[in-house]
Amino acid sequence: MIQYVVTSKREEDMEENSQPKQQGLLRFLFTHKGNTKPIILTEPLFAIPHSLFIPFAAIFMSALGVTDAQIGLIAAVNLLVQAFAAFIAGAVIDKVGRRRSLFFFDLFCWTIPFIFWIFAQNFWWFLIAASMNGMLQVPFNSWSCQVVEDNKSVDLVKVFSLLHLTSQLAAIFLPFSILLIEGLGIVVAMRIIYSVAFVSTLIKFISLFCLSTEPEQGKKRMAETKNQSIFSLMSGYGSIAKQILTSRALLFALLLNTTFRVTIIILNNVFGLFITDNIGLSESHLVIFAILRALVIIFFLLVVQPRIAQRNYRHPILFGLIFFISSHALLIFSPIEGWTIPVVYVFLEAMAFSLVMPRQSGLFNNLIDPQERARIMCIIVVFSLIISIPFTYLSGWLAEIDRRLPFVLNIGIFAVTFVVSLCAKKLMAPQEQSAGDSTS
Repeated sequence: MIQYVVTSKREEDMEENSQPKQQGLLRFLFTHKGNTKPIILTEPLFAIPHSLFIPFAAIFMSALGVTDAQIGLIAAVNLLVQAFAAFIAGAVIDKVGRRRSLFFFDLFCWTIPFIFWIFAQNFWWFLIAASMNGMLQVPFNSWSCQVVEDNKSVDLVKVFSLLHLTSQLAAIFLPFSILLIEGLGIVVAMRIIYSVAFVSTLIKFISLFCLSTEPEQGKKRMAETKNQSIFSLMSGYGSIAKQILTSRALLFALLLNTTFRVTIIILNNVFGLFITDNIGLSESHLVIFAILRALVIIFFLLVVQPRIAQRNYRHPILFGLIFFISSHALLIFSPIEGWTIPVVYVFLEAMAFSLVMPRQSGLFNNLIDPQERARIMCIIVVFSLIISIPFTYLSGWLAEIDRRLPFVLNIGIFAVTFVVSLCAKKLMAPQEQSAGDSTS
């Protein structure tokens, strides 16, 4: 059972000073207690199969006769269901508990859809699977709470660094998808990959449920909401939304969440097409770039990250945004064709990702009141998804005009975030209280 302790600044500083100043990520993982260890150790069972099928999902649908317009409709339905799931997530996980909601909704939005994907025959199979998969915002909210709660704020950068490291290690397995697809064809290969994902993720969900415990904040919220219905809990969302819109800290958290949600979607949709059509490299080169990016991120997370102050959010995020802008500008404005510019782009973008994403995740959670973490997170995600939809359509419209324009849009978004972050010095200051602490 996790012992929940509210530490004072002096006590936390004494505890922090008793540890090595530059404690490595792996040492931190294996000496850390609580839910963090089982969450990180079981994550590869999800991350690896996920990395194998995601790049080829649209190609698989197309091979089974799904049109481009239908693929777009499937994505839109998935996004709309995500917005609904994000809206109800806070109330559901407060009522049911973080641990149980994570387990049961993971089964609903991943295990069952995998069955539809394995045996898919046409558009309707994919639409049903996408509709169920869109509920992923409920287990994601549960998972985020389990990751953060009962952790001190000083540990969050390391925790999220390890999680990002896991996702990047998974990309190394991507060539296995290429080998299967070249040997068996896209349809048979994807059915095999989805089957492996079904087994692997099911093992992960069961293992994490058995090895984890309900965070103390989760127990507290379950007790407080015991005699309330989910609908009555959702009735308080209006005040939560008002709190977000009137709080500089929460608006800043919303900006960070939306910035990286939008820019990642744009990059996923455009980068591959730009590399193949505008620069003239083959589709197989995309795997090489994905592996190179993963290796750079792994190096920075393992070697560079421990040497950066874990409480320092502001400067790494600002430098990361500069690297994001530089990488995009270099890619679209350089006259040089061939491998050189894409390789430099991948290096800069991966370096930016390594600096920004763990700190963005840690800072995002530090800015949220622990007492209302679940409901605030779900409303922020709802706002973020709603804001992201027009940007996603805008990037597609811009790509029809010129494939460089979505990158220009990203540069604009990064620039706005940089200016706001530059002015938000107090909001990005080190947080002294535990990530699971109550606020007075």
